[in-house]
Amino acid sequence: MKDLKHYESLPYTIILRRDDEGDVVGRVEELPGCSAHGATEAEALENLAEARTLWITDCIEQGHEVPEPHNDSDLPSGKWVQRVPRSLHKRLATLARKEGVSLNQLATSVLAEAVGERRGERQQQHATALIVEQNVGQFAEGYFESDLGDSEANYGSAMTKGEQLKTKKTEARGN
Repeated sequence: MKDLKHYESLPYTIILRRDDEGDVVGRVEELPGCSAHGATEAEALENLAEARTLWITDCIEQGHEVPEPHNDSDLPSGKWVQRVPRSLHKRLATLARKEGVSLNQLATSVLAEAVGERRGERQQQHATALIVEQNVGQFAEGYFESDLGDSEANYGSAMTKGEQLKTKKTEARGN
């Protein structure tokens, strides 16, 4: 049976990124939920090493399988055949010639750029959703603080804001 020492010797994939507050967040890709943060990269890595040890120890003690790092030999070859319309092939070949690169280099560059843009769009959509959520929350707080007036006093502060809003709408309809 494999022990903690075995798993700690394996080359797990560690991903570091900065969060919205400027802290560094680290996670072990192969160990779901295994993450830690710190003010610096070094602190995040130190905290992550401790979290990884605890994560693996808990798995072993519970009799669960401990995931091992991804094997690079599992990666695809990087080659595939792609059929495209002849007109697109001609335009791509012309553009590659103008830029002084091979068609393969051009295609790789265009694909990498497109994937990066999509990732950026998803990150932008996520950020926009957070901003919208924050703005809705601020709107709701302002609404409840300024527009409920006597309703809050009549029904007590134990009523949730959702219940207060429903009561406010019902009162406005005259029901």
